[in-house]
Formats: sequence, C-alpha cells, structure tokens
Amino acid sequence: RYACIPQEYQDKMVYRGEFYMDLGNTGRNYYVGIMEYIWDDVVYDFIDNEEFFSWGNPYTNLVDDIPKFCFFAKAALAALNYMNWIPDVVHCHDWQTGMIPALLKIQYAQFPFYQDMKTVYTIHNLQYQGVFPIKAVQDTLGLGDSLFTSDKLECYGCANYMKAGLVYADE
Repeated sequence: RYACIPQEYQDKMVYRGEFYMDLGNTGRNYYVGIMEYIWDDVVYDFIDNEEFFSWGNPYTNLVDDIPKFCFFAKAALAALNYMNWIPDVVHCHDWQTGMIPALLKIQYAQFPFYQDMKTVYTIHNLQYQGVFPIKAVQDTLGLGDSLFTSDKLECYGCANYMKAGLVYADE
C-alpha cells in the first residue's frame, strides 16, 4: 500500500485485519496490515506497513529494497493464511516478487495450507533482476548457505530475486 497510490483510491480501501511476523534474523516482529479495494467486482488486497511503503515511490534504492521486498514476499504469503484464502495460482511479476515462489517451496511447503498452491512467474523487464549481496538477503530472510548455489538463488556471486522466481516457480 504505497503512499503514491492516489488518495481517491486510498479512501476506498477497507481495513481487513492485521498480524505481526518475524523477518529473518532481524529479531523484530513487523506489522502487516491488510487493506482491500474492490473495483469492477475484482478484489485487490494491499499489504500495509508504513516502514516499508510510506515513501512516495515504490522503487527507492538497492539498500532499502532488500528488506522491503523480503518483507513483501513473506507478508504476501502469510496474509493468505491470515485471510484463510487458498489461491490455486499465485502470479508473480518481475524481480520484486521473485522470492515468493522460492519462499513458498523452501519455507512454506511444509505447512498443509500452502501445499497445493502453484506459482507463475512473469518477467516484464529483464534488465532489472533484483541483484543483492548474498549476506544481506540471507540475514533478512533467514535463509541458509545451501540455498545460495548456482542452481538455486546465487548468480555470479550475488543473490538474484529474478533467478529465485525462475528456479522455483511452477510455470
């Protein structure tokens, strides 16, 4: 729920609930609000957290994008359970959502709620891949060294969100 969403749409969003979740090795619990907007009979759910989304622009800089999109990936999956909504397919777009298929297979597949979900990953801009230092992504998501190999999340010595989406998505 970025602050840059026009106020006329923000005003029509309805609060659906909140919960708190951890984020890797940060030692903190983060607020996750769920806001809903319905337009033309389509339901849009927004993840709300002022710490990550109160900026005027969705894309800030590489250092700030690491925790923001780690948070978003975990929050989006956790919100499905919170809302008790089991989608057949989770459609992820571009590098910002690339960790969602990875987390679904790595951390969430052990829970029955998530076992039948499938993911589709779409690339809109190959130039931007979400390439970050491995240690920063490991610390933020709490992922072990074994996942940062050339057949998984590592690409030329860095963590690569787009590669995560390509490797772990079902389609």
